[in-house]
Amino acid sequence: MRSVKQLVALMLVIGWALPAAQAQESTVAYSADFSFETAEMAYTGKVFAAPGKERRESVFEAGMTSVTIRREDLGKLWILMPSERMYMEVAPGQSDPSGMQSSSPDDYAVEMTVVGPEQLNGMDAIKHKVIMTDADGNKMGGFWWVSNEGIPLKMDMLAVEEGSKMRLKQQLSNVVLETQPAELFEIPSNYTSLNMGMGMGIGQGMLGLPAQGQDDDDD
Repeated sequence: MRSVKQLVALMLVIGWALPAAQAQESTVAYSADFSFETAEMAYTGKVFAAPGKERRESVFEAGMTSVTIRREDLGKLWILMPSERMYMEVAPGQSDPSGMQSSSPDDYAVEMTVVGPEQLNGMDAIKHKVIMTDADGNKMGGFWWVSNEGIPLKMDMLAVEEGSKMRLKQQLSNVVLETQPAELFEIPSNYTSLNMGMGMGIGQGMLGLPAQGQDDDDD
């Protein structure tokens, strides 16, 4: 059983907006505040998005920050460490010597059905029921609320693996529809690449999560 923090890290790599895109791909650019929580951890931040692109600036405990840039148009995700001016590139399905492996949308069979219209924070949305199943039979299921523009406004999911369960919640607020600067979705020119061979544990640290092996109580 993966630890809770390892599973959260993998879900960040997947990009929670990907299943929502199957309901309706976002056709607008926007910015918003977001919150993300499980039973063991919670953090907040800011998200900036444009069709095929997303940037998340997350604030964890003790003020630790991280930036992830997802480029669906390029099939890449970058994890930035602003304090060190370094970044790590992660491709869907890529593994490293530590044995950690990022997830790809292709790893899951996704079932999505429409529940009905609702309003969230003043925006019209459609509620969807989602079930994601991987090759080993592990499931993630719950509900997604997607705006009429295709913005994933809220998710409430339950992950089940080897009999253990973990609930995850994410919600956007203060959504503003506006054009986003292109440089938000690029690696700054003064950043240096972090060698993936150094291990995904470093990537977890950059996300504000302990490296693999530091969370044995959850395994």
